[in-house]
Amino acid sequence: MALLLEGVRAWFKGDFAKATHILIPQIEVAMRTIASQLGVPATKALPKIPDTSVAIGMGDVLYTSKVTDELGPDLTLHLQALFADPRGLNLRNEMAHGLLGPAAFDDHVVVC
Repeated sequence: MALLLEGVRAWFKGDFAKATHILIPQIEVAMRTIASQLGVPATKALPKIPDTSVAIGMGDVLYTSKVTDELGPDLTLHLQALFADPRGLNLRNEMAHGLLGPAAFDDHVVVC
């Protein structure tokens, strides 16, 4: 909860780069929690390293039928386009892979 509050504080202060880098991962954690509560595994095997697993990403969560059924079609489409679909803003992947330039960090992106 502390990180979520810090992200919201950063937005109110106009520090949109900080807000984006805090809030998007927190949304991903929340989506993984929802998936887990619906019985979807929160981790997946890492094929190249035996007996190792990694957290599922937001794309994995947002394209899982149990999650999409629970969220409904409208919210699912919004979240997919906003965070995980390359045809949309794809903010989670763009941010996580360092592909967002300085102009991307404005109040519009953070409040989507």
